[in-house]
Amino acid sequence: MKSLNVVQRSNQTAWGFPAALNFVLGGAAAGWYLVMSAAIAVPGIADGDSRPLYPVICAGMAAIGFIPLALKTNRMYNALYLFNNIKESWVSREALSGLLFIFSAAANYIWPHGVLEGLAVLSAAGFLVSQGFMPYQGKAVSAWRHNRLPWLLISAGLYGGAGFLTASVGFPEAAGPGYIFIAVLILSCAIINAGLWISHIRYVITAYSRNRYPAPFSPIYGMKTVFVGHILPMMLLLVPACSLYRTSGITWVDAAVTIGAAVLMIAFSAYQKIKVVKTFSGLMPLALSFPADRRHKGD
Repeated sequence: MKSLNVVQRSNQTAWGFPAALNFVLGGAAAGWYLVMSAAIAVPGIADGDSRPLYPVICAGMAAIGFIPLALKTNRMYNALYLFNNIKESWVSREALSGLLFIFSAAANYIWPHGVLEGLAVLSAAGFLVSQGFMPYQGKAVSAWRHNRLPWLLISAGLYGGAGFLTASVGFPEAAGPGYIFIAVLILSCAIINAGLWISHIRYVITAYSRNRYPAPFSPIYGMKTVFVGHILPMMLLLVPACSLYRTSGITWVDAAVTIGAAVLMIAFSAYQKIKVVKTFSGLMPLALSFPADRRHKGD
C-alpha cells in the first residue's frame, strides 16, 4: 500500500536537553548499579571494600538527571498527575522507579541491608526498563516506532554501566574467576548493544527510503560507530587482560588503556541516547508519513 503523505514532513523537537540529560545520567547510573551488583556478587571482587561508594554515586547521578525535569515541571498538580498514572504511563513508572532507586541506593550505602539492596536493584531495573519504553510509547514520533528501540535504550544503559564498571573494579595483580566473569559481562553488553544499534540504524534508513527522503546517514556510519563505540574499547581491554597473566602485574600503561576504554564505552552510550531522544525525534515525526499497513512495525 502506498504511503499517505497527507501532511508535509517537518522536524519535531519532542524532547530536549532535560530529557536527554535524564536519559544519559539516569540510565548510566541504573546500568552501573545493576552490573556492579552482579559483579560484586562474585567472590574476590569487593572482598576488601566493605562499603563501596558506587551506590551513593549512582543515586547522585540519577538525582542530577532528574533536576532539569523537576525544574521544568514546576506545577504541583502536574507532579500529582504524574504519580497518579502509573498503570498507563511509562513516564509515571520511570519517575516512581527513579525516585525509589535514588532513595534505596543512598539508604543502602548509609545502612547496608539486604532488603535495601534488593529494592535498589529492582528499582534500578524498573527505571531502566521504563526509560526504554518511554519513547516507544510516543507513537507520533515515527523514528521511535522501532519495536527494538526500547531494548536499544536498555542495552545502552547497561553498556554505559559496564564502562563505569570497567573503570571502578580496580586493577588486579592476577586473573581470577571473578575478573573472567566481569570480562564476559562487559563483552556481552557490548555485543548486544552493537547488534541493537545496527538494527535501529537499518530501521531509520529503511523508513527514509520508503518515504523517498534521503537518509541522514549511510550504512558506513553504522560500521564506523560500532568500531569506535564497541570494537575499539574491546580491543583496548585486551592490553590489560594480557598483562594479568604476566608476573609483573598491571602497569600504568595498562591502567591508562583501561580508563580510555571505559571512557569510550560511557561516551558512546551517552551518544546513543542523545541521538535517539533528541536528534532522532526530528526524523519524520508524523505517523502518516509511514506506509498505512502494519508491515513496517519492527522493521
